[in-house]
Amino acid sequence: MWTENLPALTSIGRVIATDEDNEDTVDFVVLTNDVVIKNQQCIPTTKGVRCSGDLRAGVAYDFEEMSQISFELIATDSKGVQLRKNITLMIVDANDIPTALLLNNKNSSAVTVQENTRDQTLGVLSVTDRDKGQSYIFTIVEGYSAFYVSGNELRVTSAANLDFEEQSFYTIYVNVTDNGVPTQTFQQRYEIRISDVNEAPTGLHLNISEVPENTKPNHCIGEFMVTDPDNKFTKQQAFTFKLLDANVSQFYIESNLLKDEDVGDKHKYQILTNWEFFTTVGNKLIVKAGLDYETKRSYNVTVRSTDNINEAPFGIDLRGKLSVKENSPEGAVVGTLFTHDSEDYQTYTYTILGVQYG
Repeated sequence: MWTENLPALTSIGRVIATDEDNEDTVDFVVLTNDVVIKNQQCIPTTKGVRCSGDLRAGVAYDFEEMSQISFELIATDSKGVQLRKNITLMIVDANDIPTALLLNNKNSSAVTVQENTRDQTLGVLSVTDRDKGQSYIFTIVEGYSAFYVSGNELRVTSAANLDFEEQSFYTIYVNVTDNGVPTQTFQQRYEIRISDVNEAPTGLHLNISEVPENTKPNHCIGEFMVTDPDNKFTKQQAFTFKLLDANVSQFYIESNLLKDEDVGDKHKYQILTNWEFFTTVGNKLIVKAGLDYETKRSYNVTVRSTDNINEAPFGIDLRGKLSVKENSPEGAVVGTLFTHDSEDYQTYTYTILGVQYG
């Protein structure tokens, strides 16, 4: 009997032949490459000669390929007399090491997942193993707490914070251990690549929130600032601003500046509102018509910020004096909108959503 997977030329045993003729020799031959005979020698004895040789494995045997090896051993003396013997060598099965760890039936070391993913399966783990009928245990032995294995599934935890802007890939190592005797383990390295997605801006702010009365048309009130996760380290996003409240026709937005409206001016961005008191051009809140302090002392303007890849800012400030003189001319700037966004270097558009009078 012989255990599989042992290396070629490992010793199996010795072959021995005796001959009663003194000073005779015996040569051993096998008609196969599965075994070889090494170190043949003959020594004299009181009853003739004793010849022997080392029987060794010709290859590393694989039980799954062949469970036994049969060959003929031929011993021939110097006079040509032969002795033939058929020999069968039984191969003993051993627990093989798994040869591959597959993810979604693919022998790949990389997997991609969108940023902000939580509590989701990345893929199903499976094993390539010459031993059939084995069961397996999968474990992450080195990596990050954002990932774990449940049964045979590689998953993202519910508390994961996969942020492309912070880290674009992770490296983990997964072990698979079979239930053979003795157990065998195979390790696979995986690179988990984080794909960027368009995240909503998280803030919109106007740096000035007041304008003097009698302000001339096209006066810049303030500048809108947008906070967007996609602009955290590099400027990826551009923004447009729109006034959403039809009751605020005195102002308009130009770029990201809040201004009074002046229809004779030429602007880079389309005027999206034509309301009584305010409008927007870009990120500017603009006085569109005269303001009368005795009639109305304050206006509350609601503005929506929208980026060009659908990530919302998280706050808006209107910066300035937050007041405007009555009878301010058309186009007077009330203030500058500043947007809070987790991504820097964004551009924004602003829209007035509504006005409350006081």
